[in-house]
Amino acid sequence: MTTPVLFVLTVLLWGTTWIAIAAQVGEVPVMGSIFRRFALAGLLMLAGLAALGRLRRPAVWRFVVVQALCLFCLNFVGLYTATSLVPSGLVSVVFSPASIFNAVNARVFFSDPISRQTVLAGGFGVAGLACLFCPDIDIAAGASTLRGIGWAVIGTLFFSWATWRPDGMRGSA
Repeated sequence: MTTPVLFVLTVLLWGTTWIAIAAQVGEVPVMGSIFRRFALAGLLMLAGLAALGRLRRPAVWRFVVVQALCLFCLNFVGLYTATSLVPSGLVSVVFSPASIFNAVNARVFFSDPISRQTVLAGGFGVAGLACLFCPDIDIAAGASTLRGIGWAVIGTLFFSWATWRPDGMRGSA
């Protein structure tokens, strides 16, 4: 597939994830929703790999298990819980600093420097998020909103941890 086609598919799939999460929250407990969603996706992926003759045990299977827990379990526990407390659009905005978390993780785990441009861009991003959230955090709903934002940040942090590969290279595995 060409790069533009892959880009459009990614935008459509990721862009609609928040709609699916909002639709699932409330009817079934968070853990049940997550289990059903990813059990079905996992079975479909395993069946597809088997049909293509590409089903193999990964050489770094322990890492794959930890990565799957962070990306497809703990990440979504945070995001689904957040969506039960605040609107899903707000959760998707909180998710946007994942790249800032990646830069901090690179510094903490690999001693990579964080460039001035990254700090500046991160500062603008955080300032923008603060401008978005200030009107939504009021005295009456403040605690619930803050808990929702906290859960969204935790989910984003787990997502960020899951984007590291065992060879130390950054990016989705």
